[in-house]
Amino acid sequence: MIGNTVLWLSLIWLPLLLCFMLRNESKFKKNIAVGVTFPFEGRRHPDVLARLERFKKQELWVCVGLVLLALPCLFLNFVNGFTVWFIWLFLCVVVPYIPYVLCNRDLKHIKEANGWKRDLNTEITVDMSVIPDLKWLSPWAFVPAVILAILPMLWDRDFSLMYMLDAIFVILFWLSYRYLFRSKAEKVDDNVEVTQALTRMRQNQWGKMWLLCAYAMAALNIGISVTKYNHMGMIIVTVIFGVVLTAAAIYIEMRTRKLQEKLTADSGKGYYIDDDDKWLGGIVYYNPNDSRLVINDRVGTNSGVNLAKPMGKVLYALIVILLLTIPFWGLFIDFGGDLTLEMTDSQLLISDEYTVERNEILQVTLLEELPAITRIFGTGLPEYLAGDFSSKEYGKLKVCLDPTSPPFVLIKTPDTVYLAGTRDQAVTEEIYNALK
Repeated sequence: MIGNTVLWLSLIWLPLLLCFMLRNESKFKKNIAVGVTFPFEGRRHPDVLARLERFKKQELWVCVGLVLLALPCLFLNFVNGFTVWFIWLFLCVVVPYIPYVLCNRDLKHIKEANGWKRDLNTEITVDMSVIPDLKWLSPWAFVPAVILAILPMLWDRDFSLMYMLDAIFVILFWLSYRYLFRSKAEKVDDNVEVTQALTRMRQNQWGKMWLLCAYAMAALNIGISVTKYNHMGMIIVTVIFGVVLTAAAIYIEMRTRKLQEKLTADSGKGYYIDDDDKWLGGIVYYNPNDSRLVINDRVGTNSGVNLAKPMGKVLYALIVILLLTIPFWGLFIDFGGDLTLEMTDSQLLISDEYTVERNEILQVTLLEELPAITRIFGTGLPEYLAGDFSSKEYGKLKVCLDPTSPPFVLIKTPDTVYLAGTRDQAVTEEIYNALK
């Protein structure tokens, strides 16, 4: 029950975040609201304002509905709760965007009815004179984060692979910062000063985001190495990492949007950029005449992909497949089933995970409490642990047990230490006595 509650509380805030972010789309930034561009006079039109208000109410009701749907699931058992959790997660990712797409469609109809749609050339044109000279962060700004990420390897070799992978992620963060940002002028109208300010501001916020990710990853590695054998400490470190990184990313994104809103508050009174036809539903960029694969999102900080490019089609196809399979992920996760300990004349069989030769067993100990262990590789669910773990007291372990069902049998052989158990106390004790 506790594991299921923690599972749901870990993401029950997601609808609130999506509601907050999508409702913010109703505010005009760079002349755009909910993916539709309007001239200055169109932004104050009663039909436009009324549709935007309705959109905000729809998003609020979607958010309330998803949260209310999650509350009863807090009391499911873990296995069923996990499967339902993935279905609910799928709804959270998909449903909030339905009002967005519908509002985008209605706003485009209003725009066309009032003659605000601009006919632009199909070719991409950029006034190179208004693109400011961008000053990129030096790669050396990311180097300390790489060093800090691998620093725990000096005193902890059990997690050396994870520390090395995280250091590689830091390098990928720099590559993402440098090459996923498109040096394209943030042009909304013929005001050169606004274009320069928008372009510089966006690149600055983009750099902050990736630099934050790099040092947050390094801090996480150090925190995990320090709290390696302290379950609560490791949980606290991981939660702090997630909260700080999420909050900072949201702050940077919203700060960017706020500045875009402020800088373009008076734009669109004459000439204005209108590329709505290149954005399907206001979300997906599709432009065969654009040679770029990676493009900047219209508002905010992030980047996207051009669906018209072959690789763009592949990436979007993978995303769609991933989304459609989310509700079924719970069916393929190993929850441990029936944990068993069986003896033959020559072997001890630990579930379907391990086989121990009885003549190699050096020592057997019955533990009433689970020692402090840390997962290196394997499954680490609240009611099922299996795989390679590490313990300060016993060293490296092969584990297969339910941490909520003591006692546990510790088995030492010349090469390996096993920690095993069943969900039946009498069976576990019987095996222990037989081995002893």
